[in-house]
Amino acid sequence: MNIHSAIMRSLLAFGLAVTTMASWSNPVHRSIQQLLYGYLENQLKTYTQQLGSGRYEIHISAIDPRLKLQPCANKLTIEPSQRRQHLIGRATHKIKCLQSPYWSLYVATQVKLYRQVIAASRTLQKGHVITSNDLIQLEQDISKLRGSYFPEPSKLLGKVVTRQIKMGQPITQNHITQALAIKKGTQVAIHANTSNFSVLAKGIALSDGKPGQLIKVRNIRSKRVIQAVVKDAYTVEATL
Repeated sequence: MNIHSAIMRSLLAFGLAVTTMASWSNPVHRSIQQLLYGYLENQLKTYTQQLGSGRYEIHISAIDPRLKLQPCANKLTIEPSQRRQHLIGRATHKIKCLQSPYWSLYVATQVKLYRQVIAASRTLQKGHVITSNDLIQLEQDISKLRGSYFPEPSKLLGKVVTRQIKMGQPITQNHITQALAIKKGTQVAIHANTSNFSVLAKGIALSDGKPGQLIKVRNIRSKRVIQAVVKDAYTVEATL
C-alpha cells in the first residue's frame, strides 16, 4: 500500500470523503483538505462536548485535479462563504493564500452529526397524548431534523400530537403542543394575590387553557370575570 492510499484510508475512517486520487497526489490540494478537516474537527469536538454526546462525520469535496495551485508562502486562512453558517449540514468555505502567489478557492463540505434522539415507536395520530410506550430512542443525523429534537423522553410525556408522526420518525417541537390543563366550564380554585395578602375563591373557567396561559374566569360568588394564569387542571392564579 503506498503512502497516498494509507492517508486516504485513515481519513475516510473519520468521515473525510475524497473522490479522486489525483486531488491527493497534488500536495497543495492535500494541504487544503487536511487544513479544512482539522478546522472543522476542532469545532465539532467542542460542540459535541457541549452537547454531552455525538458522533460526527466530515465530508470534504475533492478539488478539481486540473486546478494548478502554487504553494502558499504563508499559512492558509479559512473563512465561511456565508455570514451565518451552521456548523453541521452543507456549507462552503473559502480558502485563501494571503501572500504570493495570492489565490483563493471555494471548497464544499458536509458535516453529519449523529445523536440519540426520541422517535415514535408506532404511528401517532393528531390529538394523541404521548405516553412512554409511544417512544423509542434512535441515532439520527440531527442536521436533517427540522425543529428542535428531543434527546430524552421526559419532555414529551403528556404532550399532544399536532400532526401525524410515522413509526420511527424523530419527534420535534413542530409535532407537539402542550396538553390542555383546564377545559371550559371546569370549576377551579382562584388564587388571587396582592402585595399584602392572598385570597382563595371558587370560579368557573370560561375557556380552555394550557399551563402558563391566560384565560378568563368567573368568580362564582361575586360573578366578576377576571383574567388568571393556568397553573394546573384545577388552579388558576390572578394578581389584583
